[in-house]
Amino acid sequence: DATRLAGALGQGQIVGFFPEGTFRDQPGLLPFRMGAFLAAAGAGVPLLPLAVRGTRELMRGSSFFPRPGRVAVVFGEPLQPAGSDWEAAVKLRLQTRAFIGAHCGDLDAGA
Repeated sequence: DATRLAGALGQGQIVGFFPEGTFRDQPGLLPFRMGAFLAAAGAGVPLLPLAVRGTRELMRGSSFFPRPGRVAVVFGEPLQPAGSDWEAAVKLRLQTRAFIGAHCGDLDAGA
């Protein structure tokens, strides 16, 4: 999957990720998985962070039925990888987590 994703990014395709990889009932920003960050760094493409605020009130982790309400989406500035290696991917992850943590409205449940 990582190779296919890197190829798609290299061809200019746009992909989206939820870096936590899951959603649960308990509040808190979960640890981020490395896949999106490795793919962006490996392909040398910018990563556009965005934070979604208000989804926990609309859709609980244990239910597939959303409730009425409002959601805010905040887009950050594109983050350009500082290389194509693991270190560059980790830096992207840290920058993205800082942005999302500042705008999502959840506490940090673990880096």
